[in-house]
Amino acid sequence: MTLYCYDKYRIVYTYSMSLIANVNEIYNLSVTGYAQYALNSSTGVFSVSTAKTTDQTELGEKVYNIVNGNLVEQYFTLPPGTLVSKTYESIETGTRGTFSSTISAGETAYPLNGISGSYWYIRQDLAETATLTTPVGGEIWNTTHTLNWIKSDSGVNVDIELSLNNGSTWKRISSNNALLTTNYNFTNEIETTNAKIRIRAVDGGAVGVWFTSGAFTIQHNVVPTKPPTLNIPALKSGENAIITWAASYDADGDIIKYYLERAINGGSYAIILNGLSVLTYTDSILTTYNTVRYRVRAYDDTAYSIYNESTLRTVQHFPDFKMKIGGVLKSSDSGWVKINGELKQISTITVKINGVLKEV
Repeated sequence: MTLYCYDKYRIVYTYSMSLIANVNEIYNLSVTGYAQYALNSSTGVFSVSTAKTTDQTELGEKVYNIVNGNLVEQYFTLPPGTLVSKTYESIETGTRGTFSSTISAGETAYPLNGISGSYWYIRQDLAETATLTTPVGGEIWNTTHTLNWIKSDSGVNVDIELSLNNGSTWKRISSNNALLTTNYNFTNEIETTNAKIRIRAVDGGAVGVWFTSGAFTIQHNVVPTKPPTLNIPALKSGENAIITWAASYDADGDIIKYYLERAINGGSYAIILNGLSVLTYTDSILTTYNTVRYRVRAYDDTAYSIYNESTLRTVQHFPDFKMKIGGVLKSSDSGWVKINGELKQISTITVKINGVLKEV
């Protein structure tokens, strides 16, 4: 059963006299006096206001009686025995008084606007409600997004409206919707930080109260987030280093590309990865590098994220291997030599210097 809200008021009653009969009749009366009656407008009761006793009713003299709760006014216009009779009733009029309470009841439980029992009722909105679960406020939306809600009664539908100015004006985006979810495309809406959605239950011509979300943002082309991590291994002179980073997030679902930049020996940054959708880059560490710093940012074909920048890294250098060949001292950091009849790569030779084994 669909419930409605009813405002309940106390009733203020007033009373007035209403003529219900005016006839000429012949009576054989034996009247020794009369009483003048008046209506109490607060209670609706006729009461004696004047009493008179006479031996007989004279021509033109009135006689008042209460018959079945109504006032009967009789007076003679002809000789005794002929009279005109007028009968009045007390009319009760109820008006809406002070507010008592608001209650919930079925569609036909009380009048739309009127008296039932000892109270005056005015039917208001549906007591059924619809409550948004998405959005709640704080979101940043651009393209098509899903609105979700719950209802207090599965038998009611909902109206949904959008405001772009914090609720000053509204426009209908869905009417009499029987579902619990709907999609809406915000692409053509203006950018704002004061967007709101509101929803109400509807059942035929009856409507419930509005439920309004918190403010959220409509922002076209949401900038990708900063790459959350940037991983730099130990940098060794003459070797390769594999630089990796974690993926950024784009609220619009755009394809993200990355730009990796490098600064050598305290110099300016230069791009070494130019707009590719990858999360790794292999860099060659030259022997001329002493310090290196890296930074990476995301790009969605419209806007860049902020940088994730590494700390300054120091390059590890290996000492030259020197030997006397043909009486001449030679120096090299690469190549091969024969030791005990076996070729050895210079970078893997271990020699004893001052009694200590060292890798050269």
